[in-house]
Amino acid sequence: MLKTISTFPALALLIADTPALFDRLYRYEWYRSPLTDWLDALKVGENAKLLELGCGPGNFARDIASKGIDVTAMDRSDNMIKKAASGNGAVEFLVGDATQTGLGTEQFDFVLSSSLINVVPDGKQLLVEVARVLKSGGAASVLFPTPKFDSEHAERIIADYRCGVFAAGALRLWASKARKLDPQDVCDSFEDCGFGPASVSLFLNGGLAAVTGTKKSA
Repeated sequence: MLKTISTFPALALLIADTPALFDRLYRYEWYRSPLTDWLDALKVGENAKLLELGCGPGNFARDIASKGIDVTAMDRSDNMIKKAASGNGAVEFLVGDATQTGLGTEQFDFVLSSSLINVVPDGKQLLVEVARVLKSGGAASVLFPTPKFDSEHAERIIADYRCGVFAAGALRLWASKARKLDPQDVCDSFEDCGFGPASVSLFLNGGLAAVTGTKKSA
């Protein structure tokens, strides 16, 4: 019961001001480190053109841009983009649907999305659109919770990172509500949608997986 009650502050902020919730979460190491480690592993070069889909309030997009990368970031929420555009950083923020971006064909060297493929109704539709906007030979990578990210796993993360009440509640809420995907299923979807063999990287002690694939040449 006490663990359930601990989720209430994060849930209340999610309902009242979703951009503020995700802005706050980015301050926590357990939330931010998997994203920055993921980016580092991708070895995105300076001046590369990168699209982030489902960018939320833009914290990660601004961190990417600070490395000299040319970043465009999109979210379907007007409020998220208003929050994102209010911050500093050379990022083009757009409101749009990740499965129908309206962006030009073969514009980007990289496309990233975090906790999006497990949220959209049709993950393959997302990947088809990602492949369309990627240059030939460009790379796409999606980060998402795995089936390992259950309540017990959340408690281990809480202990490892010595989370306070709010952060612990947010982790418990995420573990209980997030849709989890099998990384192999996502790899199969990549190959069905015009990508070569995909690779898997694990973060947060296996609670998160990144699947990365390169668009096949025409």
